[in-house]
Amino acid sequence: MKRGGALFPLPVNWPADFFQRWHKSFVTHCTEFSVECWVALSCVALNCLYGFKRQSPERRPGKVHAAALEGLRSRIRRFLTRDDPARFSFDEVVRELKERRVSYTGEEVSQPVALTAGQISKSLPPKGHGGCIPVCNFLKGRTKFLVENPLESFIPVRERGPGPMQAKVHIKKGEELDVFGLLEDRGVISWLADSEVYKDETGSCLNGMFGVLKPGKFTESGHPVLRVIMNLIPANRLFQVIHGDVHLLPSGSAWIPLVVNENEELRISQGDMSAAFYLYSIPQAWHRFLCFNFSVDGAAIGRLPGKLYRPCCVVLPMGWSSSVGIMQQLSRELLLQRDMPAGLEIHKGRPVPGWFTNVVGQATMQRAWWQVYLDNFMAAERVEGTYQEVDMDLQAQAMRAWHATGVLTADDKQVLGSECATELGIRLDGSQVVLGASAERLLKTALATVRILQLKGGSKKEARRSS
Repeated sequence: MKRGGALFPLPVNWPADFFQRWHKSFVTHCTEFSVECWVALSCVALNCLYGFKRQSPERRPGKVHAAALEGLRSRIRRFLTRDDPARFSFDEVVRELKERRVSYTGEEVSQPVALTAGQISKSLPPKGHGGCIPVCNFLKGRTKFLVENPLESFIPVRERGPGPMQAKVHIKKGEELDVFGLLEDRGVISWLADSEVYKDETGSCLNGMFGVLKPGKFTESGHPVLRVIMNLIPANRLFQVIHGDVHLLPSGSAWIPLVVNENEELRISQGDMSAAFYLYSIPQAWHRFLCFNFSVDGAAIGRLPGKLYRPCCVVLPMGWSSSVGIMQQLSRELLLQRDMPAGLEIHKGRPVPGWFTNVVGQATMQRAWWQVYLDNFMAAERVEGTYQEVDMDLQAQAMRAWHATGVLTADDKQVLGSECATELGIRLDGSQVVLGASAERLLKTALATVRILQLKGGSKKEARRSS
């Protein structure tokens, strides 16, 4: 039974020029157009959650509706304030949506691109840096033992799940030796005699390789820069996962209890490793399991003529199911061994500091923390009164530890003492006291949702791509 004066359904009022402007490029920087689009879409979503499956007709809002809509507007304006302008059009969002591919589990699948030497050069470590840091130097306990002894986590044939023992190497025809020659020169691969490759009754373990685009990066000739991705599905079938410190990966949800009072602000500093995984060498015992589905006569690569050789990965490979846990442990231990203050580290395995919530710890000397997520470092300080630059000091200490170990850093991603930064895909704004996704990401999601609402009956496939 309908009741007069009810809040729901909320009126859905698109801007008057919405259908003329949404296909054009515009700057998303707290414009009234973007605010009104966001409000309208929020009303559609809220109505659906409340039980109204169909979009309510446009209508003039009453006093209750007007107050609710103004509340939405003020929060959206606050969220968009200080966010960097981002230029993209509705058509660009739709094109990106169509190009995405998702797996049966809902995960986005990168489209493989054939590798060329010219396109991967910029994404590789400089000569002399690839594999220059033994991974076991910064591992401990069970993780170190398993990395040093591969057969301890080996799965017998009868206990393995189904899956292929070979994968495809995607390299532009005729450039195979150029690509593998460059990878060898940068310390990423070496050559192993075909007779030494792991084989069993199901066949030889031969892994794949392909490229994915690095957004916004181009070679001097104008071609997109590619990141080398190793398809290690065959090798992953052979071993149990080495978990390392995967259970300690920091999460943005840990920041939710953080209280920033009216007279306070948050300052953030960040740093990233460059070509991180390729910097760390793995024990030679792993090489026979990490060969690729390509072979060449030794005469072509300066080895024994008449003998077949295959390229094998000699660094911590992206695509290996154990890499995340191993990388997280070595990233933490590298810093802790260089005297980073363990008491200021935040990770999933410990509660947040008491001063986060103002319940206890007001006498804490330093209201700051640091965390490392694989190859990303972040430090933050809650500032009241004079800015002590503790976050900058922590970041500087981390960078010194990295450089002393041989770790390369991405200078273009370094942030020092900023009031606003994005970490783990989450925007932290210490002056506006905002925690959430970036405005660009949310607006792209909103426009993708508009696209789905355009389609009669909706599209489950495109909905999965936009999520």
